[in-house]
Amino acid sequence: MMIKKYLTNYKPQKDKDMNKKDALQRLDAIEKEQQELREIIETPDKPTHNREPKIDEVYYYNNGDGEVYRVVWGDDAFDKASLAIGNVYRTRKEAEREVKRRKVITKLWDLSEGFVPSWSDKDRKHSIYYDHYYSRWGAAWCGCCQGLFNVPYFATKAAAQRAIATLGDELNILLEE
Repeated sequence: MMIKKYLTNYKPQKDKDMNKKDALQRLDAIEKEQQELREIIETPDKPTHNREPKIDEVYYYNNGDGEVYRVVWGDDAFDKASLAIGNVYRTRKEAEREVKRRKVITKLWDLSEGFVPSWSDKDRKHSIYYDHYYSRWGAAWCGCCQGLFNVPYFATKAAAQRAIATLGDELNILLEE
């Protein structure tokens, strides 16, 4: 019966015709399935970024080197400091997505060529936006309204369009919640 393989006291019978190569392939398949199951289990039903874990609960954070680290919540100063700056993730996948998101934002800042808009004038400042109706990225200008986003403005529409062309689909991570 299939149900037997899920019972803890079930021990599979060794296949007499199985050789070492077959056994290794089967083991690889089982390990892959286990990893997929772990990812399903670790993936929250809704975003749980930066919520305080319980004592001894595993969480992930991004170090300054862009690596993701797994730690156990001990309610100590490091844990609280990580929580205070929004650097506590329930899953490795969430933390890795944040690293990718930050890298794209950094690339945008680099592509903005150091442009710092002056909001005391009504000169054009160009920004990047996503048009959900047409499913595409675009560049728009504004003279007096500043968005509440951690992405730069560009001195010209052409510079904003170059950034879109350079980053392409990498920008899509900025749309994910």
